[in-house]
This record gives sequence, structure tokens and C-alpha cells, in this order.
Amino acid sequence: MFGNQVNTEIWFYLLKPNTEPKLLFNSYNGPYYPLDSTCNSMPDFFTNGRYSSAEHHIVYYRYNGQQYEAAYSYMLVGISSDIHNMVIADLIEKKEIICK
Repeated sequence: MFGNQVNTEIWFYLLKPNTEPKLLFNSYNGPYYPLDSTCNSMPDFFTNGRYSSAEHHIVYYRYNGQQYEAAYSYMLVGISSDIHNMVIADLIEKKEIICK
């Protein structure tokens, strides 16, 4: 699923012949956006959850070999005036995911 719906729920399943589907990711922090990078042979992506017109929670995910984990996140806060539009990143969190 891909789109721009606000805070859409997202599920990623791994499908293999003759096995049950395996849930790799589930979030209410959508929509999601795929990236060109990969980790452990699976694509990286990020979600953009909107909390208000000025606040967006951005989370980057990487595949750890078993499921997707949040590797980096921040709150994007918009600050605007009549002359300038700016955004700042706040509440930054990082977690190292080992890629093989």
C-alpha cells in the first residue's frame, strides 16, 4: 500500500510458498515512503505521521533480519512567519541496525 492518507495503518507481510505469511511490520504512523537503500536485503522506508498541521513524526525503518525496526526518528515542527517558513527537528532518537 502506498499513498498520502493521514496516519494510515500499514502492514507488511513476508510471503513464501508453502508457509504462513509472516508479519514484518505494522504501524498507525503512515503513510509510508520507500527509500533506495536496503538493509539485510530488504528495502528501507520511512513513515510520516501527522499530529497537527505543524507537527509530523518521521520514523525511518530498517529490516534487522527478522522484522522491521525503527532506526531513526524525529518530530518535524513547522515554524512560519509572514516572511519565512522553517522547520526544525526535535525529539531525535537513534538505534543502530546491523546490515549484512
